[in-house]
Amino acid sequence: MKKLILSFVLIIISALSTNLYAQSPEESCQIIESEIKDGIYTKFSVNSNGILTYVWTDKKSDSETILTIDLTKITVSKDVSSRGYRVFINCIDGIDCVNERGKLGTDETYYSDFSKTYLPANDEKGMVTIYNQMVFLLKLGNTNR
Repeated sequence: MKKLILSFVLIIISALSTNLYAQSPEESCQIIESEIKDGIYTKFSVNSNGILTYVWTDKKSDSETILTIDLTKITVSKDVSSRGYRVFINCIDGIDCVNERGKLGTDETYYSDFSKTYLPANDEKGMVTIYNQMVFLLKLGNTNR
């Protein structure tokens, strides 16, 4: 009986100590940003309409763009391949819902729409964490509309 109670207590402690789910959109954005490989994406935020925005920066090409994604129009999935650990963001029905604008090299007015993108993670744990946070934000974005 003591072993059963001890096991139950340990399970509860481990569940509470894992930081897989955020309590707020701001916390979720911070968690996602901390798991991005090489820190290429920063300044994650979600507004009350369920729009996720973040910044892509490439110092080599002197580029910086803002990506905007409507969370009510996407699905997310995990992928492990030779290219690393990634969380894919796919627009429902292939309709472009990922918008990117900003400075790309010498083009100061870069603008493009995409039907998918991905968030790279450092490792499998980071991929799972990003995925779980994106699911949290998806639910939140769909609830707010």
